Amino acid sequence: MQYAMLRTPYGIFGLIGNGHGLRRIFLPEPSFEDLQRRILATYPEARRCDAAFADVCAVLEAYFAGSNTTFAVPLDLSETHDFYRRVWTATAAIPYGMVQSYGSIARSIGSPGAARAVGIALANNPFPIIIPCHRVIRSDGGLGGFSAACGIALKQRLLEHEHNCRMRGIMTRIRIKELRCSNR
Repeated sequence: MQYAMLRTPYGIFGLIGNGHGLRRIFLPEPSFEDLQRRILATYPEARRCDAAFADVCAVLEAYFAGSNTTFAVPLDLSETHDFYRRVWTATAAIPYGMVQSYGSIARSIGSPGAARAVGIALANNPFPIIIPCHRVIRSDGGLGGFSAACGIALKQRLLEHEHNCRMRGIMTRIRIKELRCSNR
C-alpha cells in the first residue's frame, strides 16, 4: 500500500492505492500532519511514494485548474457492496457542474425511497472528486452533508468551482461563435 499527498487550492488531499488501482482519496484535514496521521491510522502499512500517483495527481490538478471534467483513473472497488457500487456509478455519471438529488440517484438505480441509503453510500465514498458525491444535494436544493473536516464548506466551494469553470467554458464557446459570425 502506497500513499501520496496532493496540495490543491482546497487543501491537501491524500491518495492511497495498491497494484489494483486507487484505493481511497482522503479529503483535506486542517494540516498536513493531521492528514498524514489519518492516512497512517487507516492504513498503518502504507508508505509514502508520490511518484506512484503522478498520473492521478496530474488528472486531479487539471480538475482543480478547471481544465479536466472527466476521470479515467483505475479504482480498486474490490471490497465494495453492490448497492454502494450502483450508487457510485450513478453519481459518477452526473455531468460536471450539474447536481442531482439523493432521491434522484435512488430512483435511477431502481431503489425509489432509498434516498437516505444513497446518502450513507455517498458518505462512505472512498473516491471524492472522482466519484463526485459533492454533486448530490437534497431534493429541496439544500446541500445535504459532506464527509470532510471542513464539511459543507468544501462541498459548496467544489460546486462553485465547477459552476464557474462551466460558465467560463460556455462563455468561451459563445465568444468563439460570435467571432465566427462576425468574420463572415
